[in-house]
Amino acid sequence: MMGEMLDFDIYDASFDVVRGNVNLIPDEAINFEDGGYSEVEMWTVSQDLEARIAVGPPEYDFGPVNTEEEAVFAFTVTNTGGDDLTITGLFSDTDEFIVEFGDEDVVLRSDESWDFDVTFVPSGSQGFMGMIGIENNQNCFTRLQ
Repeated sequence: MMGEMLDFDIYDASFDVVRGNVNLIPDEAINFEDGGYSEVEMWTVSQDLEARIAVGPPEYDFGPVNTEEEAVFAFTVTNTGGDDLTITGLFSDTDEFIVEFGDEDVVLRSDESWDFDVTFVPSGSQGFMGMIGIENNQNCFTRLQ
């Protein structure tokens, strides 16, 4: 696996410099030895600087629901990236799946989660499919079905 190259200088006890370079692979150890006199171990840590949206579960089956009754299910949105994720709205593509979003944006920092409810109210006895959209600052619409 190729990563980012890092050039470095290491000074030993006599202030002699050893120059080198290593290939940085995220989340792996790097060992450097200069002929047995000194040893350095470094770790790389991957850091994702963009917000990333993950939704769980990506789909849900409400099962049988009587006409004009309702069923509710909570979905969880998680920011798996390094920057803030801002959720600016929710929408449904059908009247049978209802989502509500308040007047204020939801801001999720890295590894934070937020739950929202989808209410299913069938208008007839046939099967229904729909999509829920999550508007966010990643310039994409995340859709659930």
